[in-house]
Amino acid sequence: LHYDVQMANDDDVSFGLGAEWVVNRIFSIRGGYSTFGDLGSFSMGMGLSLTNTTVDFTYKPLEQFSQSYRLGIGLKI
Repeated sequence: LHYDVQMANDDDVSFGLGAEWVVNRIFSIRGGYSTFGDLGSFSMGMGLSLTNTTVDFTYKPLEQFSQSYRLGIGLKI
């Protein structure tokens, strides 16, 4: 469980809350909520951790831009 508080230069305070559930140290499911600016909303994702590789996927609905999908790939060298 993770909680975050941010204060921007204009003294606008935003909050974030997230959680992650890891299954067998390989697969993880994540969810969160943020109030950051106009882009604040719910997000969810999942991750896969292999020996030398990680794959992360995130989905976040955005009112102004429809939807956001992110895919990250990490390699340990």
